[in-house]
Amino acid sequence: MACTLYQLNCMRHRQGKVWEISSHQANAKLAQIIKEKRISGRGLKLYCKTHWTTASESINSVINLESALEEMASDHDKVLTNDKIKLIIQSRNFFSNLRVLGFVLDSLRKAVLSLESRRATLADYFLNLARLAAILKSYPNH
Repeated sequence: MACTLYQLNCMRHRQGKVWEISSHQANAKLAQIIKEKRISGRGLKLYCKTHWTTASESINSVINLESALEEMASDHDKVLTNDKIKLIIQSRNFFSNLRVLGFVLDSLRKAVLSLESRRATLADYFLNLARLAAILKSYPNH
């Protein structure tokens, strides 16, 4: 799982772009593929350190664009200037690991948001801890 987090982080350019591009070709091509495939959503959502809930949203946006990203890596790799991106997208377990990570992070996000409510009780805390424990226990350690 740590490898998947590293791979996802490698996909982000230090300035917040998903990949380094020359003259916006990759972003334009990705937008075109998304439109052709009629993929709903807002494209890739970037992770923001100061808004912790964006981690699960960012992962879910990558999962949502799986077919578009795979097409970019296989058919339009010339517009990608970073060779690591293609290898990450085409790696065997990348998207399946993202699904697991996304499920766990989404469950954690929902638990924390519900506990931030003014109406949360001690019972809510225990119930959410039990749910998280069951979720984490259901996945094998890698």
